[in-house]
Amino acid sequence: MSSKTLLFVQKVWQNLDFKPDGNSFRDFQNNRFLVIKGKTGNRQVIFKAANLESSNVIAAINNEMWAIDFLATTNLKRFIPIIFKKGNNKRLIWYLEEYYNGEKVGEENRISKKFYSRMDAYIDTLIKVEEGLMKLTPKVIQKAKKDNHKFPIRYQLNGSRKYYQDKLSPYYKKEDLTLVLDFYFSNKALLKEKISLNHGDFVLSNFILNDKKLNIIDWEWFGIDNILTDISHLWLELWPHKRIQKKIIQKFREKNKINNFETLFRLCLLRELIYLLSKRAKNTWQKAKKVSSKHHYYSYVVFLSAGKSYESLMR
Repeated sequence: MSSKTLLFVQKVWQNLDFKPDGNSFRDFQNNRFLVIKGKTGNRQVIFKAANLESSNVIAAINNEMWAIDFLATTNLKRFIPIIFKKGNNKRLIWYLEEYYNGEKVGEENRISKKFYSRMDAYIDTLIKVEEGLMKLTPKVIQKAKKDNHKFPIRYQLNGSRKYYQDKLSPYYKKEDLTLVLDFYFSNKALLKEKISLNHGDFVLSNFILNDKKLNIIDWEWFGIDNILTDISHLWLELWPHKRIQKKIIQKFREKNKINNFETLFRLCLLRELIYLLSKRAKNTWQKAKKVSSKHHYYSYVVFLSAGKSYESLMR
């Protein structure tokens, strides 16, 4: 953090009577985004701030504030953080968010041992959240239009088929890559036919348990996308837990009758994988090889299976 930025941050803290405890989750040096735990009075809070020099980060923090303000007026308010102060100055945009003194359900693809036996109940709750977002979709589209609010788009593939073929060809057999890209580019239009609200970063580390209450944090990628975006993203994250993977898909399908479910699920998986692999192809592939077949998230197996068939993914 530059000395000038630090002065602006300290001035905001002084005005808020905010006392940081030194537990910085993210900082400006790495990604121009500061997240730090502390207190204002007797209240435990998270201070979030973005440097105005970074348009992408500003868009993310504005989107999260917009999302939380909107969701606070809905039936999903019990799952979201509370923002009780926000503002900006010449260098920063910032807000104070309630701190949930709980535990993450898991992190880095691993469900916490403490919570594993209760995952079936948590899956039911997460599916209820997704169903709540689906129901709110028309309302949020109308409000976003009224507010002239634009949602960020994650995992957007702007390149041509040839671009991704060239980008990924060093890491996959030609016939396998052709199979995957043929399926994706022939069917990708379907992704726009069934849209819904999504959290956008539906992963274990964003699910916080506090006194048996589930809170969902980090709504920076909140927005409109395919109806299976969150579910497919969580399924990918759960690669070490095959039983839980199957359970969440089974329960979601039982409660929500979605046309072309299997095709849409494969498309959502491939869109994310193609994006990640093409952006960080060399490092990602080296990481996948290092952890061998255990790392199904980035592995050849999931990428190729999604191109082949839904049945291949569910084996």
